[in-house]
This record gives sequence, structure tokens and C-alpha cells, in this order.
Amino acid sequence: MENFAIRKLVVQEGCDKQVVKILKTGAYVFTEDQHDNFFMDGVTVSTMVGKNGCGKSSLIELLFRMVNNLGAMILRNFDRPAAEILYWVDGVVADLYYIAEGKEGLLQCDRDSVHLSFDGYDFNWNKHDGQCQYKINDVIQQEPDYPIAINVASRFFYLIATNYSMQAYISDDYRNEITYRWQQKKDLNGEFIDGYEWRREQTGVWIDSVFHKNDGYMCPIVLNPYRDSGTVDMAKEGRLTVDRLCALLLQMPDGNQVIDGYKLDRIEYRFDQLFLLEKFDRETLMDIPVEKVSDKFLYAYLMDNSYAKAILDGYGIDATKAMNFVELTLRLYLVYKTFSIAKKYPQYSYYKPIGHENNAFKSENNKQELELATQLAKDIKGRKSHIEMKVHQTLDLIWLLDQSANKNAFDQPLTYERYYQLLGVEPRCTSVLERKMTLPPPVFKPTIYLKKEGEKDAIEFSKLSSGERQFIYTTSTLLYHALNLQSIPQQERLTYNNICMVLDEVEICFHPEYQRTFVDKLLSLFVRTGLNRTFNIHVIIVTHSPFVLSDIPKGNILYLDEGKNVTEEKELDTFGANVNELLCQSFFLDGGFMGELARKRIESLVTYLSGQGDDDLWNEQSARALIELVGDEVIRYQLQQMYARRFKDSEYYRNWIESEAQRLGIGR
Repeated sequence: MENFAIRKLVVQEGCDKQVVKILKTGAYVFTEDQHDNFFMDGVTVSTMVGKNGCGKSSLIELLFRMVNNLGAMILRNFDRPAAEILYWVDGVVADLYYIAEGKEGLLQCDRDSVHLSFDGYDFNWNKHDGQCQYKINDVIQQEPDYPIAINVASRFFYLIATNYSMQAYISDDYRNEITYRWQQKKDLNGEFIDGYEWRREQTGVWIDSVFHKNDGYMCPIVLNPYRDSGTVDMAKEGRLTVDRLCALLLQMPDGNQVIDGYKLDRIEYRFDQLFLLEKFDRETLMDIPVEKVSDKFLYAYLMDNSYAKAILDGYGIDATKAMNFVELTLRLYLVYKTFSIAKKYPQYSYYKPIGHENNAFKSENNKQELELATQLAKDIKGRKSHIEMKVHQTLDLIWLLDQSANKNAFDQPLTYERYYQLLGVEPRCTSVLERKMTLPPPVFKPTIYLKKEGEKDAIEFSKLSSGERQFIYTTSTLLYHALNLQSIPQQERLTYNNICMVLDEVEICFHPEYQRTFVDKLLSLFVRTGLNRTFNIHVIIVTHSPFVLSDIPKGNILYLDEGKNVTEEKELDTFGANVNELLCQSFFLDGGFMGELARKRIESLVTYLSGQGDDDLWNEQSARALIELVGDEVIRYQLQQMYARRFKDSEYYRNWIESEAQRLGIGR
């Protein structure tokens, strides 16, 4: 694999103060070329450090805005029905330099334009006319938007960012930024006319549009976890993490650990009878004169000219009265998911007119509508990216159940192994992506049980400590998106060969041992999932942890102080460095290594023992009591000397002199 790395971000004159905040005009260097193959082929790791309020978040968010503006331009004319509207953020004036496949790339954002150049390819979008001028080696090309977008994706990178801080990415913090939306033109009277333009948006918040979204990974940025006006639904995040983790744990060779000290005991799947009820309008279900949702589906399926039958015909399966609850629920889920895909994803925009979940119960449709539904199913069946994965999981189970003698066993809790034993097959997978395809469909709810080394009983994943779960939340999110990107067919859709992973405040909830081992564990997961063989990856870690910093060579560390790049002022070779030295020289600890309360208390005691302090604050007994609490031996010894000089006639002084004499062998 060739290395991919962001080299530097240059803040230019004219960048809006609201965007740039405390950052200064100039270059912020992320990586140097001598470390391109330091970690492993295809993977680069760099860090950004500095005090709170030094500009780390401002710089990262400027990077987000630049990638967002590129995405807004390349996708301005695309139909993304289930995705959030992308906004152009005004006031971004900066250059981003990167390297991929041994070639240099440059993304330039100005108030009125975006320019991307890479290896002779040049793309230039102008906000005033919304057009793209596309050149190869200075020769103007005439291509529609979709081929241009494909070319951009293959020469740029996809950005996956995580930040679990409660104070991160809150919508109201960005509401005052000026944004523009690609909208139909209006004349002077406010009437719509032909054509589109970028028009000022009064209510749009750009950051809300770049959380995980249903656009088939077209826009080159996603933030995690999803926030609703700044709020993270941690219960939902936990459910998503379990789903993402199942394939990873099952595919780990020889029980390799994802979490230190734990191995997978089993994954138990339970058929969820209520899963589909919330997917449909209650009124639609009440109109069907039978009680069970599976019977409601069968009732609609057997009606004349039903959508459900047209879709199942497209998949080559049927439904009968002899089928049990599980079999019928699987078919209903298949129909629901088919309509959901048509509704959400631009790749299926041709079928959008019929893309509504409640159509699963609709009958008396005309021939043209039914043919469209059948063709939709055939199209989905013929593709196997992350978009269609759950459909194929369901189809595989339906076909296996049709041949199984154990049809009635699947409404009971089953382990993954027992699930396939009952179906009479043994899934063989060579990758995590293949293993994902073998998981039971979402109508089966998974529970992960792990066993701690040396203990007999297994525990649920949800019972792990907050730090252990946080590690999994972070890493499984990265792997989930990367594996989804891996599933997209080359040349058929927008595909990204390079991934930038931004881990902001990654040490939240982590014990120092987790901080110390984080980089090594992350790289190990790349190897075990094969991502380092599929993508070129640059990991940017924004951190306050000296343990993380000791794994990074000096040239891949960006130091910030009061909005300035102060990297050249740092001389310490960080890789493998002593943590105390890193704390002193890399984390701007002006007050030393001890807590501020302890420092002030000891300084006050020193002043008192020097004969200059306030006797109302200290006395002989309280001074001695504090000295005995001090953990640092050198500081404690110096305080004892000062105490001895101040209280020469005390019994404590005489005892201390005697013990020191014995320690030094004096007077023997």
C-alpha cells in the first residue's frame, strides 16, 4: 500500500474570525515525509497537543469545514433523499496539503470557490455560478456531475471523526455562522425560475448535516457519535456498538482479544417480535382486519396486485398461510427494507416514487407500479454493498429456513453457532466483511457475552467498565465506517481509497494503561480486519495524554499554544520518551508535575519554614503533619531540613538528626 497523509493546513489571510477563532495565519504541519512508513505500510499516525483553549478544536473544525465545502460542491445536484442538506460554510479561506500514492494533492477553499488538484487533475467550483471547471493536464474536460464526483473521490480522502465529549459539536455553537444552500433560483418577485444557485440560508447549521447519514458515503465526511442538538443517545450508541462488534469478535482468529483481559464467550440472538411494529404507521396497521403483524402482512400479500407480492416475486420467494411467525416476519422485514432503501439512497432514486414503508401493506396497485417494485427487488438483489447487506442477510436466512427441518426453533434464544447448526451450514469467512454478511438479520437482537481471564462466568458487554466500553465505542465506529466504505463496488459509485480518522479527546474515560496501549491496539485492529491492505489511512489523534505521545515520532506532532504553531520550539525526541519529560516539555505544564492545590500548600509551608510566613496559618504540629504527607522523597527531605532549622530544640528535630546519622553511618 502507498501511504496517505495530510501534510499541513495553511490558514490564509481573510479567513473569517468566527471560523478561525484564535488560530493565527500560517501553516500547521501534521506530518513530515521521513515518517511515512514508520508505523506500517499504508498507515500514518500523528498527534496534536496543547492546553485547553489553545486552538486544537478550532484547527480540526476548520479541516471539517473545508471537507464539508468540497462535499457540498460535488454533491450539489445529487438527489440524497434521506440525507441531511449540505451547506456551504462562508468565510473559509485555507489550503490543505496532502500526499497519496506518492503524489501531492491540494484542497483550496476561498470565500467564493473550492479548488482541488491532484496529479494533473484539477477541479474548480465557483459559488457564483455553481459550475465545475474540470481539467486533466490543463485540458478542459466535459463530463456530468456523477463522473466528476467519482474522479474527485478517488483522488481525495474520506474523513471519519469521533469525539465523545459532552461539549463537542453542539449545534447552537455554530448557529451564527453564515451558510448557503443550493436552491432553485427566484426572480425579483420571489417566483421560482429555471436553474439553481447558492442562496443564503438563515436556519441551516452545517455541522448537523455531517453526522452519520444515509447517502451511501458520498459526502466525504462523517462525525460520530450522532448528536441531536448536541445530545448523544448513549443507549442507541450502545445498541449500534453491539451490532458493529459482533462480526469483529466472531472473526478474531484463535480468540484474539479486542478488549484486554476478555475473550468472546458467545453471541446470543433473540427473535424480536416487536421490532417491526415501530416501522409502520399505526393507522395503516389498524386498517387491516387481523391482529398479528405477520398476519397483517400475509393478508396484504394475498390481496390482488399487492406491492408485497411484487417485491417477493423480484427476490424469487413467496409467502403462504402455512408459514410460522418467524418466516412471515422475515418476509415483512424484507419488503420493509426494500422500500426503505428506495426511499433513502440516491443510488435507487429511480424507485423513489414507490419508496414508502407503508406500501408493504398496499394492494390494488397498477401494473406499472408493480413492475417497478419487482425491478427494485431485482436491482437490490444484484448488489452487495453495505446498503443491501441486511437484505442479503434476510434472503440467506429465508432460503436456508425453507430447507430446514427446524423452522420452529428460531423464536428461542440461539447462539451464533447454534443458529447455523440448526440451519445445517457452517459459514466460512476470510474477512470481517464476509462475517458481517453471515450475521442474522435485524429482527434478531444480539447480546454479547465476554469471559474475563481466570473467571468462570461470562458477563454481558453492557456490564463492562465505562473505559472498556469507550475503547470499543471509539474503535468499532472507525472500523464500521471503514468496512462499509470497503463494501462499495469500485468504479460503480463514489469510492475512496484514502481515509483520514480524526480522534478528538480520545483518552476520555481511559485509564493510563489504556492510553499507553491505545495506538498499538488500534494498529493491531487495522491488521486483523485487513483495513491496512484495503485503504491508505492517516490517524490524527488530538490528545492530552503523554502516553499516546510517547508512541509518536517528533515529526508527526503538532504543538499549539494560544492559537500558534509552536512545534519548532519543542526539541524533545518524543518516541519512547519518559512520560515525565513529555509532561514537562510537551504539555505546557508551567506549574510543574504536582497538583495545583499541593503546590500552593507546599509553597506556603516553605515560606513559613523560612521565617517569612503567617503564624496564623501554620504551627510546629501542622507543618510536621504536612511534611509527613508529601509523597516525593526529595521534596519531603528538603522540607524536613527546613523544619529542623526552624525548630532546632524540638523532639522531632532530635529524632530526625538521630535517624539521619544512622542512615549515613555517622558516629559508629
